[in-house]
Amino acid sequence: MDHALTDERTALNFAPEQPVLLMNVAYLHLKRSEFKQSLEYLERARRVAPDNPDVQNSPAGRTTV
Repeated sequence: MDHALTDERTALNFAPEQPVLLMNVAYLHLKRSEFKQSLEYLERARRVAPDNPDVQNSPAGRTTV
């Protein structure tokens, strides 16, 4: 899993606003129980792609009323 995280972060260097990459990094952090880092990437994905349905269905995309 460390290699996957490294690869995804490398890809983000080339496409820092790609929501799929941001979501992948968030998921990998979540699988490692690194919740704060996961949430940071989810929130970043929400900022760069607020209308993306995949981002909206993530915990960071949900709004509370």
